[in-house]
Amino acid sequence: MQTPRIPITSADLDWAMQAHKQFPKVTSYGFSLPRNYSDAWADGLDPGHLQEIAAARAFLRALAPTAPHRNLHGSYSLKHLAESWAGCYIREGAVILAALALGLAVKPYDHPGHGGYVGVTRSSVKKLLATAMNGEPPQDGAA
Repeated sequence: MQTPRIPITSADLDWAMQAHKQFPKVTSYGFSLPRNYSDAWADGLDPGHLQEIAAARAFLRALAPTAPHRNLHGSYSLKHLAESWAGCYIREGAVILAALALGLAVKPYDHPGHGGYVGVTRSSVKKLLATAMNGEPPQDGAA
């Protein structure tokens, strides 16, 4: 389990557990499982899973939300951007779960796939990543 570069508190881990209870049908992959894959969360969430969800939440909280179903960003690309930002592995399902629990607009892909679109602005993603590339510490709150 990689330790994120961002601080994760016990309150963050509690939030992640509650988010999973609120949206129990979200898998570690997202809205469904790829064929012949098993869900890493099927037997419950371990501390590493909770850490991923909490890191995804911190990343999404640092971005500006969009109006529902407007300029949505793909969950798979957000997963990789969140990993770069937080410095740890984050499953796509963690991004989707955190977005749903934060009340962001989330829409399953309208093509085959287990991910979806998340309502955060592209400009806030670019700004946050540019800040991170300059060595500035991650910030919590809309970019």
